[in-house]
Amino acid sequence: MTEPRSTVDVLTSSLVLESLNPEQQYLAFLLESETRALLPMSQLAEVLKLPMSQIVPIPSLSTWGIGVCNWRGEILWLIDLACLLGLTPWYQHASWTTACTVLVLTMGSDIASSNTDGRMLGLVVSQVDNIERLNLDAVQPPPPTNTRTQLSSFLQGYQLRPDGELVAILDGEKLFDTVADL
Repeated sequence: MTEPRSTVDVLTSSLVLESLNPEQQYLAFLLESETRALLPMSQLAEVLKLPMSQIVPIPSLSTWGIGVCNWRGEILWLIDLACLLGLTPWYQHASWTTACTVLVLTMGSDIASSNTDGRMLGLVVSQVDNIERLNLDAVQPPPPTNTRTQLSSFLQGYQLRPDGELVAILDGEKLFDTVADL
């Protein structure tokens, strides 16, 4: 009969297996009807369905700046991710309603312990699809340029799906760096 493993042994084994696993979880969402993107789950704290009445517009913001809202007692800046990436602005999509879908992007904070000392940003997107596991070995590097949009400057890479669809994998750090002076 084998002895029960301690919690430390189980956690250590999980961490070792996780570090050997080339797959990570990503949130898949739509920027436009034909443009899908992914962000690492490790950079996201929450997905909100936010009524427009809870958004306070701020005059003189960039075209991609929407305003602010209260999130867990903190001010959360909201940006139109599609507009920032040079795509059709969120409010011009056919799926526009009286509420918006917000991805709460975080860097340097511990959401599990409610420590939000890090950076936070609300990314308004058209629609959230699902959570996907992505093999990091299958990620293709971003192309040198993209003449249609500013998307290429925010890419971590691309995933080419078996059906030929090209899915953008975004880099949260680059998004934060761009909007830091909002």
